[in-house]
Amino acid sequence: MEPVKQSPYSPDLNLCDRFLFRKLKHLLRENEFGGHKEATLAVQWAMRRVSEDDLYDQLRKLRGHCHDVIAVGGDYVY
Repeated sequence: MEPVKQSPYSPDLNLCDRFLFRKLKHLLRENEFGGHKEATLAVQWAMRRVSEDDLYDQLRKLRGHCHDVIAVGGDYVY
């Protein structure tokens, strides 16, 4: 197997950048936090609302995307 070079910042290949941060932002968009502890609790609350099925679905999509990137020699696939 030959490694495929990627740019050091590849958000399209990072599950958090592709899905999780956007989902958390959506769940937390109306909140205001009085401090670090409140923000931490709110993020924990939001994380519990991300379903296992959603995560598995996103992992399947990421797997397909990775295959597409490999097929084009590491270039971005839109």
